[in-house]
Amino acid sequence: MIELQKIEEFNDEQKKFILYSIISYINVYSKVATKEQLEFIEDLFQLIKEDMQTIISN
Repeated sequence: MIELQKIEEFNDEQKKFILYSIISYINVYSKVATKEQLEFIEDLFQLIKEDMQTIISN
């Protein structure tokens, strides 16, 4: 069984991989999403924006 970890427990490379995976998913999904789903994606993106900037700069 997969054990879940808090994001703080990941190293920088793992965080970057997760971040780029999320961005790739958003890029693909946003092409077929409804307006409500796009609004949700935008809200989600705003929530992780600060973390993304921190991770990318490291």
